[in-house]
Amino acid sequence: MKFKYYALFSLLFFIALFGGVYYITMERFDIGLGISLPIALWVVLAVVIFFVFTTCFFAFEWVKTMLNNRNDAKDAESIIEQILFQNAAESYAPPRIKDDELARISSALLRYELSPNLASLDSGNARVDRMFELYKSINMGAFEDLRKFKLSPNNPFVLQNWRNYALKGSKNAFEILCDASKDMELRRFAFGVICDARKEKDIYKALEVSECLEPKMLQKALFALIELGEKLESGFVAKLCKEAAFAPKDYVELAQKLSGKLSPDALLALFAALSSADEKAHKAYVLALLELEMIAKAGEELKGFADDEAQGIRAYIELKRAGKSYPLSAFVV
Repeated sequence: MKFKYYALFSLLFFIALFGGVYYITMERFDIGLGISLPIALWVVLAVVIFFVFTTCFFAFEWVKTMLNNRNDAKDAESIIEQILFQNAAESYAPPRIKDDELARISSALLRYELSPNLASLDSGNARVDRMFELYKSINMGAFEDLRKFKLSPNNPFVLQNWRNYALKGSKNAFEILCDASKDMELRRFAFGVICDARKEKDIYKALEVSECLEPKMLQKALFALIELGEKLESGFVAKLCKEAAFAPKDYVELAQKLSGKLSPDALLALFAALSSADEKAHKAYVLALLELEMIAKAGEELKGFADDEAQGIRAYIELKRAGKSYPLSAFVV
């Protein structure tokens, strides 16, 4: 029952009770303290006292209900917060939930890895649906400000968001490349964006960020510079290869890919210099010699290898000496 209806009913009841009793008897009653009132008023006064006590009961229940509703609302908001950020936030602490049933639901959720299903329908919860709008926008290539959500740097949507930012221009990509707090794969993606933009000044600048260099990245940068008509200095390339921690197979791969991009003399000079700077490039130098049909010179260089090394190349040389022709790539392992 709503209190206002109870109060209105009580008021009408007081009036009716007073009128009825007063009509029955108009006598007065003295309680001995010099107070003499009509009996009807004393009866109504007793009922009013009862009303006051019942009103206090209503007030207590109202306050209790209000506090419970507020706690339930907080608990429900905590569950929404948990769903949104349990596996997405940089750091997440389980919420304190007062309602026992919701607390059990929260504990159950902690045992799951939660990820958004962008194909799902709207939930009707403003926070959840707003977060999904941002995720969808990011998936479509937009850059969104996610800082207030404090998401994990490794969150897939955070990483995609920064990729979108890098794709907006070399300036943005270089900003990410130089940010040591960013994920290394993200920084390498930004490096690739700079290479794809085909601006030699930016590529040279990006190559100075040596802690990000790895073989695939360096190859991409070198190919971009060659396509831009840049003449690569052997010492410069050798230094970069060491910084990128080139392994023998990386040098071999580089030799294979550059064979059609550089002139024979440039290719030979480059790998001769690389071989002198790093013994890991020796096999690639032999391949460069074979690409240029310098079989005798390649055979001489192979003498520096152990007997069980470069077996494929040795077989290729023997076949060439026997007058047979096969693609060199078939013998490179």
